[in-house]
This record gives sequence, structure tokens and C-alpha cells, in this order.
Amino acid sequence: PYSIYGANQLFAKDCLDVEISNNPAFARFLNDVEKNPQFRKLTIQSFLIRPTTRLGRYVLLIEKLLESSEKGTSDAALLPRVVMILKELLSKINESNGKAMKKLKLISSLRKLDLMPAEMLDMGLSNPERELLIEDIFMRRKKTQELQEMNLFLFDHILLITKPNKDGLFELYKKPIPLEFLSVTHNIKPLKANQQFGSLKRTSSILSNISLLSPDNTSSLTLQHTGRDGFRVSVTNTNWKKIQSWNNAIEKAKKSLDDKSRKFLITPFLDSFAFGSSVVNCMCIWNDIIILGTDEGVIGLQDKKTMLFKLDIFVVKQIEILEEMNFVLILS
Repeated sequence: PYSIYGANQLFAKDCLDVEISNNPAFARFLNDVEKNPQFRKLTIQSFLIRPTTRLGRYVLLIEKLLESSEKGTSDAALLPRVVMILKELLSKINESNGKAMKKLKLISSLRKLDLMPAEMLDMGLSNPERELLIEDIFMRRKKTQELQEMNLFLFDHILLITKPNKDGLFELYKKPIPLEFLSVTHNIKPLKANQQFGSLKRTSSILSNISLLSPDNTSSLTLQHTGRDGFRVSVTNTNWKKIQSWNNAIEKAKKSLDDKSRKFLITPFLDSFAFGSSVVNCMCIWNDIIILGTDEGVIGLQDKKTMLFKLDIFVVKQIEILEEMNFVLILS
């Protein structure tokens, strides 16, 4: 029960916070109740976390009891086992909390997006295993040299480029970019020692830092959709470390996705090829003999080192052995 409660505790707090912000009557009710002396001026949120925080205190309490227990008594024998069980339970709770925090981070970000349920389904955002890796605010310079706020959301399979709308949500600026079709380049320009990083929280707060957002001061991140009807978007930020971290995060996400989708594991068969500089186009094995098809001919190897024969058939593309018929077919 403790591990289940710990896993759902963050979601309970999130639901409570949402209800308080959307329901003024409920917020007033909680405010009035918390003034009751029985609550000891504690908020309802503090009661939500108490069951799990108590476990940590129990560990400290029992360890103190163990220090005072005489050797050879039943307490001295049993209390270490109790401490170990409590620590294992706390470890499970922390692990479940970590997973819950990632899921809650995803849910909170999806609330900010002005998307229809069908759009989220099409983008794969309804998948409970989906993960939001990073989100941040950048600027885009229009053709008129005006600055436009852009909000980037990097998921484990897709990148969303959005902009704020009048409802306070983020709508798509361009179509989503699957990581398989995402190409990223960056241009780093560290600020000089006498310059300050500008605040990029909202467009209104950015206007006071326009001098820092000149082309000489900003680092840029260029995102390109390499698929059909592709496009290119360049965003900037005065914090060059943010640009660097985003570039690294995208490259890491692309590699992770590539590793997950890889169907075959490629391992080297020959560490070196000392029988010419030609490219090996194909290979097959017959009676422990390695037969290579290269641009310079067909080469037979034994033990990967000794050349048994070479046929001067140039630009060999495919070799097939028909053992039943004692035939070797060579396509060149």
C-alpha cells in the first residue's frame, strides 16, 4: 500500500492544485478549514505527503532504539531486519516517485498545448510510455527584424515548435518533426564578460533585453525537417549553454530512438582486409571458405587470413551458392 500511495501521491497533489486554481469556492473552503486549530495551521498538501515522510522518520527512530538495545536480546536481532525492510520500501517509493514525476511532467506540458485529442493521438502523445525530455523558450527573428517567442517541446520521438496564442496556450508554429527526420545545427556565441544573460520567460520581459538579442550576441539553433514538405527554423538565445544543451539533448534522443528501432546488430566480420584496396560488396560462406565479392574480383579466404583463390571478375555485386547443383552464381 505504501508504494502504491507513494506512486500516486504526486498525481493527487497535482489534481488538488488544479482544482484549487479552477474552483475558487473550493479554495476558500480549504482556506477556512486550515484555520481550524485541529489542523495546527497545516495545509492539506502537508497531510498528503505525511504517510511517506513518516517512513523515513521510522528508520531514524528504530536505528536509535537499536543503539540502545543490548546485544543478544530479541530487539537486537529483529530491529536490523525492520530497518532493512523500511529502507527497501523507501527505495521502491523513490523509484515509483521518479517514474510518476516524469509522467506528471508530460501531463503538465500537454496541458499547455492547444491540441485536439485526435491530434495528440496522431502525434503519439497519448501513449502512456511517452516521455518529455526537455522544453524551453527561444526567440525567432522575423523578416521585419521583430522578435517572436517560440516554445520548443522535445519528446522521445518528436519535436514540437510552438508559439503562444491569445488563450495563453501554445499552438503549433510548424508541423511536428519526427526525430528520424530532424537535423540540427548550432552556432555558439558566448557573451562577453560585461554582458548579462537576458530573461526569456515571456515576450513582455524579453523586450527589455533586445540589446542583448542583437545578431552579434545571440547563439542560434537551426532545426530542419528533412522529410516531405520539409522546412527550416532558426531560433536564438543569449544563453549559449542552453543552445549547447539542446543540441546535445536532440542528438542523444535521436541516437536512443535509433538504438530502439534497430532490428539487427552489426558486428565486424573482418577487422582488416589485406588482399587489395577494393570495396567488399557481398560475402557468403561455403565449406568454411569465405567468398568475397569485390570491385576487383571474387576472393576466397580460409581462416579469414589465407587467400585460396581470386577470380578476375570485376565489380561483383552478388554471389549465390546452389549446393544441390554444385553451382556458384556470380552477378557482376
